[in-house]
Amino acid sequence: MRNYKHIAKMWLIFALIATLISCNRLDTEQSRTQSTVSSYENIGMEDESIVDYNVFQTTSKLKYCDGYLYFYVGSSYGDSEMTLYRYNVQTGNITTVCADPLCQHSDKECPFYALDIQYAVYDDKIIYDRMFFLKGDIGDGDAYTESVIYDLMENTLTKYSTSDGFKDVLNDRELYSGNYRFFYNKVIEEETQESKLALCRMNLDSGEIVVLDENASTAGLTLTSYMVFAVGEYLYFTDGKELYRTDMDLQEKTTVLSGSFDTQAIYTDGEYIYWGSRETKDSNILTLYRAKLDGSDQTALGIQTYSFCLTENYIYYKNIDRYTHGKDKRSGSNGEEIGGVGTVLCRASHDGSNQEELFSFWQGDTFYLLRYPCYVNNFVYCLYDTYTDADRDGAIRDDEYFESSDYKDYTILRIDLNTGEMDFIRCGTENRETP
Repeated sequence: MRNYKHIAKMWLIFALIATLISCNRLDTEQSRTQSTVSSYENIGMEDESIVDYNVFQTTSKLKYCDGYLYFYVGSSYGDSEMTLYRYNVQTGNITTVCADPLCQHSDKECPFYALDIQYAVYDDKIIYDRMFFLKGDIGDGDAYTESVIYDLMENTLTKYSTSDGFKDVLNDRELYSGNYRFFYNKVIEEETQESKLALCRMNLDSGEIVVLDENASTAGLTLTSYMVFAVGEYLYFTDGKELYRTDMDLQEKTTVLSGSFDTQAIYTDGEYIYWGSRETKDSNILTLYRAKLDGSDQTALGIQTYSFCLTENYIYYKNIDRYTHGKDKRSGSNGEEIGGVGTVLCRASHDGSNQEELFSFWQGDTFYLLRYPCYVNNFVYCLYDTYTDADRDGAIRDDEYFESSDYKDYTILRIDLNTGEMDFIRCGTENRETP
């Protein structure tokens, strides 16, 4: 009987833990009472960001893949153990990616112990580095880094390489296609001892890494061309003046388009290429175009923006209205003006039609600056900063600025793009006041 009582007690403890780590939010009236997000009924998978073809940044603090938002809590550098979490956008549940419910994420037995901030989620796998020297856990010798793959379906960890000391990754652009991972890594020329970036290809099954181009950058580590997406058997690149394709071995180069291309703003939906072109070299305003994958049927979309994102059904972009918050009077600042471009989130169909304004970043006297937006159906999930010139003196001070994420706590903003309703999802190891 004692064993049954003990088992029942353990199940009660597990249930309590599961309840405590579930995500909560502040309600839309900005009260300090935590409650769950009001509704998940309208969250479907009819529209998502297109990740199957396009390059993405591995350092993004918030990533979306297959119904989950991924983010890390804690710090490899600090006294807080760092591990990876994920939030189910259809249920509102939050769990650690580590599948062991008893794991404290505080030693090597946890697959995400010593997790680096750069990681990728692709094809039910997480690809990342474990940098043990960051935790002072150097084993029998010098500090080292393990490059690993975690299988989300099998909950298994596979190590495919080990390197001494710090793995210096100076460019966070990665591309996944089929069974390949394409990424940039630093190499040192033997004769000159100069550092350059090399474009590498990794087989996700075997872990084999092949250097495709040892001279992907100048000696100053500036890329000579940028990989932007992959479709079928081809990789696509731009040097800012032309867009070209090669095979998976970087052979058979073919120019697809010529003109002016912003290297950070080129996407595909698998059928068309979408890109932004700057009117002048010093302009930060993009005019959007699209063309078929072979370069034909080039069309101006009638959209000007500072930045844009492509989903399966829409182009999301900011308008080009400028804003300013006044002088920066926060601690450690230089007193410069705080401002930028884009006051309204907009969207359009892929052909540029049906343009509509969705959400104003000005909510009363508070400006919301969206970080790492992830679009799922008619919702956008993001981290954010707020600026509120409460005393209207033309300056922003420490108590008038809020950042929704630090290494111990995440507050994720969810915006219903049909109604403009905002929900604040509290995720982390500390509770903080949220404006």
